Amino acid sequence: MAYTPTIEMTQQQKDVFLLYKKMTWFSLFLSKLNEPDNQEFSTLPDLSCFDNWGISKEREIELMQAWIHPEIIKVVDE
Repeated sequence: MAYTPTIEMTQQQKDVFLLYKKMTWFSLFLSKLNEPDNQEFSTLPDLSCFDNWGISKEREIELMQAWIHPEIIKVVDE
């Protein structure tokens, strides 16, 4: 694997992120992250632990890298 920097997440963020990875698609995870109040996504687990994450192209790229290679997730204190 080519060098990929670590992606820092809290333990709660990592747990929820990996739950989504097991049960759905990345695009659905991003949709819920970007539109948390959308009723279409109301049955999916809450992503409020990502409220401080911020929305940007760079953040989406980091999340996609972590989706493909979850071993690069580094757990940090909340």
